[in-house]
Order: sequence, then C-alpha cells, then structure tokens
Amino acid sequence: MIPDAATGRGNPFSTSRKQSSRSDKLRAALDYAARGIPVFPCKPGGKAPLTSHGHLDATTDRSRITAWWNRWPDANIGMPTGKRTGVFVLDADDLGALAELEANIGKLLATRIVRTPSGGLHLYFRHVEWITNSSGTLPEGIDVRGEGGYVLVPPSSGYASEAGGEATSAVAHAPERLLERIKGKRKRRHEEDGPGEAPRSVSIDLAGPPIPEGGRNNTLTAVAGRLHDGSRTLEELEEDLDRINRARCPHPLERKEVAKITRSIHRRPPCRRAHPEEIEQAVMAAEERFWELVAGELKGLGGQSVRDALRAIVEGAARYGRLRPDGDVEYDQSLFETAIAAKISRPTLDRVRPILLEKAGIRRAPRRTPTEAGTWVLPGGTPEPGAQTFTTHATTEGFSYPPRVVRVVKGCARPTGRRRLTDAETPCSRHFSPTNKGKSGVLLALEVFGDMDLEELAEALGVKRPRDLKRRHLVPLEEEGRVLFGDGRYSLPADHARRCEEARQIPYGGGRAHRPHAHG
Repeated sequence: MIPDAATGRGNPFSTSRKQSSRSDKLRAALDYAARGIPVFPCKPGGKAPLTSHGHLDATTDRSRITAWWNRWPDANIGMPTGKRTGVFVLDADDLGALAELEANIGKLLATRIVRTPSGGLHLYFRHVEWITNSSGTLPEGIDVRGEGGYVLVPPSSGYASEAGGEATSAVAHAPERLLERIKGKRKRRHEEDGPGEAPRSVSIDLAGPPIPEGGRNNTLTAVAGRLHDGSRTLEELEEDLDRINRARCPHPLERKEVAKITRSIHRRPPCRRAHPEEIEQAVMAAEERFWELVAGELKGLGGQSVRDALRAIVEGAARYGRLRPDGDVEYDQSLFETAIAAKISRPTLDRVRPILLEKAGIRRAPRRTPTEAGTWVLPGGTPEPGAQTFTTHATTEGFSYPPRVVRVVKGCARPTGRRRLTDAETPCSRHFSPTNKGKSGVLLALEVFGDMDLEELAEALGVKRPRDLKRRHLVPLEEEGRVLFGDGRYSLPADHARRCEEARQIPYGGGRAHRPHAHG
C-alpha cells in the first residue's frame, strides 16, 4: 500500500505551518492516519517507542491514536517502513557519505526528503519487496529502513521536510544502481576481532563448540539471528546471547558489545514466526472458549464488553505470545493498551477482569518492575483436532473451572469450517458509536462463521429471542447496507473489509454523526 503522500496527492510531511504544540502533534498523527499511514508514539525528544511492541503497534485507528497522544501529548510520531506504508528510507547521518554514494551511482532522483535532528537526511523511496534494514554495500554512515523498521516523521522534534516538502511531494522509485548497492553483500569483517567468519551452521546451544577469539562478533551475530524468532524482547535476547558469549567464548566480549549486536539484530524481522504448537493450542482453546461464552453466558452490554476484552487478549496472545515453563502462554501489554484494543474504558476493563479469570482462566501477572507494561497469562489448552462444535470437552481441557453443559452453536458445524477469530477484519466498536458493540458482534459472527439464518445467528450470539436480534441489529444493518439478506440467510457484502477500514477512522469519542459503512 502506497499512501497518498507517496503518489504525490497531498503531503502529510509538509511543515509549511509551524507545528510545535501538543494539539499539533495529535492533529498530525490523525492526519497521517486519515491518509492510510499507520503511526505510533515514540519518546518525546527521542526515538524509543512508548508502546509495548513498538512499530508493530502502529495503527490508523483514530481512537487508539487519540488515546495515545492524550496520554503522551509531546510524543514524537513513529511510522513503520516497508509494506504497510509502501516506502523504504535511506537514512543518511553522514552527508559526506551521501555525496560519496552519489559520486559512484549518480545523482539520486528527486524524492521526498526529511531533515533529521542530527543534520542528516531521510530520503524516501517506494517499497521494494526484499528490502529490510540491511545497508548492503552502502558507505558507512548510511542506513536503510525497510520491512521491520521505522522512522520518525514531521512534526516530531527536529524533523522537517526539506524545501517545505512541496518540491518533493512525490516518493520516487529507487534507481537500479542504488538497489544494487543495497542488495550487495558486504565483505565479512568486524572492528574488534579482525578478519574471521562465522561457521555456516551455528549452534545456539550453551554447550556448543567454543567460539574462537577471531570470530566472536560474526558468530554471536549469527547466534543472535537464530535466537531472534519473535519470542524474545530486546532485553531477553541480550541476556540469552550474553549467556552464550560467556559460556562459549574463552575471552568473552564485553556486555556493551553484546548489547550492540543484539540491537542490530532485534530491529530486523524475526527469522520465523514464534508460534510453537503449544501456543497455537492455547490460542485455539481460548478462541473456542470465546465463542462458547458468547453463545451461552455473555449477554447484554456488560457481556459485550467482556466479549471484546477477551477477543483483544486472544489476538494479543496470537501475535505476541510466548510459552511459559508451566505450559501457559503470556504476552506483555498494559491495561491501557488492552482497553484501547477492546474499545472499552480502563475502568470497564478493571470490572471485567474477574470475569475473564472466572470464565476463561485468563489472569494478570504482576509487573516485574514498575516500568514494565504488565503481562496477560492464558491457560494452556489442547482443543480437539478438527472439533466442529463447542462442547466443554472440546474447549476446557487445561482450564481450572469445572465442566458443564453448554449449547452447541449450529453455525460451527459447517463442513467448510470457520475463519479464525484472530484473522477477522471486523473491529471492536464502542458502545455509543454508529457501529455499536451489538452490531459489531453480528458482523463478527457472520465473518467468522459465514452465512447463517436468523436462528443460527441468534444462537451463535446467545440471543434468546431471534426477533429481538432482527429488530435491534439486523434490520438497521440491512438498511445501512452492511448486511445482506437472501434465501433466508444473512451474509456480509463483498466490500466488508473496506468498510471495516473506514469504521476505524471514526473520530475518538464519536465525532460528527455519520455512517461510514453506508452506501453512497
């Protein structure tokens, strides 16, 4: 996805008007989001992300963005690079190195340019599939930010568009000679050890072969690359790498060198998705329990808040979960961020936490230090392979509450199966938004289970009287064109995904009354 700014239609990087107040930061972040550019908050005056998962938390959701900048009014604005924004950035801290590069490959094409606090330049180019954060054979002093990276954008402190931005409003395609230099492989070397190469197949075992003094940097970099599978935080990756450093190097590297290696590796995309079978089983069991509760016990507005809180936690575990020694799954997220994801208030989340523990066995682990975000813990679970119905036997193995009889949801018995909850496009909605929590529950059920008749849909959502579901939610959704009815069954329109994206742009707090999903 290339944002409008990248195609020359408008320029969100423009600094033609001075933007320094707190409201300007929020306004700018919302303007990026309106143009389809996801953003996230970074430390005021710095680059460190303020959210638990950094650029992975970047969003175009106006509610979440507004909540972030209400909490951190002076936060800088971070933007992920790569596929999500359609750009990669040449980060030239050393203008002499940039001049050297242009002397070798020719003058770089006119493109969007942002000046950085250090006096360097960010040159924006259209995304190329294979570009990550490797600088290839570019001169020292020039880095690349592609897939898995991020940059700060104006009006972050010290960042301003060159020449007012208007002269370079379009993002250019990178010249072939530049791409060749980025793709090229730099000859292996390291500053402290002198020449030496890491083994082709590197062991990550503490009891692995000794690491000779001539190859410590290369070998530990390769080890870090294998350890960085997405399951470790930066601090955990550094700790694990230093253990190997001290166990296998006769003369270990200093901790600051280990930290430098760790930082360079952790900013890259993980080598593989860190989802061991046990994590997948726990997430699937939580999904099964989610629909069981929706069908059997969660009714009314309070029940819908529990529903969306549980959904946000399940999605967080699917994306960031790591396995605990006791077999449970945990992931780090503050209560504030969980409430934003579920579209509920923080006090509401506090009220539903005991219900999450009682009904789904999900608990909150205490923070290890005052500065940490806190941790959600999901019980390990093993759902029956290919289970087509929601029964206590299929969904509660490994949970601490007693078995009980629950209703079977007919919609789950479709031969083609159903969509994973964690892959659903339908966003959580606020109670008093144009798409309220009741309507969003209908849309979510139809997206996950597919076409259903009125009785099946009512049973899936735990509505006792189907006519109430039709009167309160289905008729308004039909009138707004968000649900289709034919041959006795309800279904979603073909452009449901687009409408979901439009719904995410509804201003925080409701804004002016309009129906972003309506036709016309």
